This record gives sequence, C-alpha cells and structure tokens, in this order.
Amino acid sequence: MDTLKKLVEKREEIDRKLADQREILEASNATMDSPLVDQEGFPIASVDVYSVRLARVEIIRLQNDRKQLEEDILVQLQVAHGDPANDSQSNYPIVHRTSNNTFAKVLDVIPGSPSDVDGLKKGDELLQWGPVHYDVFTNMKDVVDTAMNSESQILRVTVLRKERPIRLEITPRKWRGQGLLGCKLESLKN
Repeated sequence: MDTLKKLVEKREEIDRKLADQREILEASNATMDSPLVDQEGFPIASVDVYSVRLARVEIIRLQNDRKQLEEDILVQLQVAHGDPANDSQSNYPIVHRTSNNTFAKVLDVIPGSPSDVDGLKKGDELLQWGPVHYDVFTNMKDVVDTAMNSESQILRVTVLRKERPIRLEITPRKWRGQGLLGCKLESLKN
C-alpha cells in the first residue's frame, strides 16, 4: 500500500503542475490549439508566445506522465485487491516503462536456482521487475515484495544485458536453496 500511496501522491503533484501550466495558458488567452500567429504570420501581440509554447510542451509531458501513473496505480490496486478479470499466469499486467533507466544490478546467480533456470545472468541490470521500473522504484524492498507476492507466478522481467534489453519470465519459487530466487541484487538508484 505504500507504493500505491506514493503513486497517488505523485499523481496529485502532477495535477497541481498541470493546473499551474493551464493558468499560464489562460493568462495569455490561449489554449492547447489556439493560434500563436496572425494570418500574416506575425506573433499575436496579446499572447506571450514563448510562455505559451513552453506551457504546451510541459502540459503534454505531464499528461503522458499522468497516464503512466494511472497504469501503475491500476497495477497496484490489482495487486492489493486482486483482479479476477486478470486471471493469467502472471500477477501483473504488462507495464509500459517511461524510461530505459536501470535501477538494480544482478551481482550473483546461484546455479540451479529459479533465477538461473529462468535466464537471469550475473551482470544483468534491471529495467523492469513486474510492475517495478525506474520511475516507481524506491528501494530493494520493492523488488523483494514483488517476488514474494509472485510466488509460483510468472514475473515479467526486462534486463539490460550487454547494452541490449532482454525480456525474461521469472517464476519465484521454493527450491533447495534460500529464498525464492537464488540471486543477489544491488540497487543502482541513489
């Protein structure tokens, strides 16, 4: 629920920023679609063209961020409350990352462990771990909690291996060793 709360707080912050940017448009009597130049191609005198263009770009960026947050919130709600409509082999629907930044690195993979069998390699860097990606990652507990909540379920994972993204399906499960994965990870995000 902490992750869900943080996501909702981020969404509220984005909503505040969107309101601020819309005020900039209103102050110049502009909208997202209104022309900034007259019929002869000259800037309209009553419009601060520079501010309006910056506000429009920022609104588009914030709307994209908000859309991603809505998807992340939906994932967290499904995790928290279960989603009978999403009764596939994975606990989590496909998550669309907003960046290709890595947030954790695989330091070691124990031979024969679930991580090893499912294709995780030493040196891989995590781009996505189920619903966790760089933008929502806070600490390694996010990764551990996701693995624990996905015991015997397919976890969609994307790693960066030798500068190439690789998609894996890892199933956290009991095995002869400790834990559900048999790998050691370290955070790359400060």
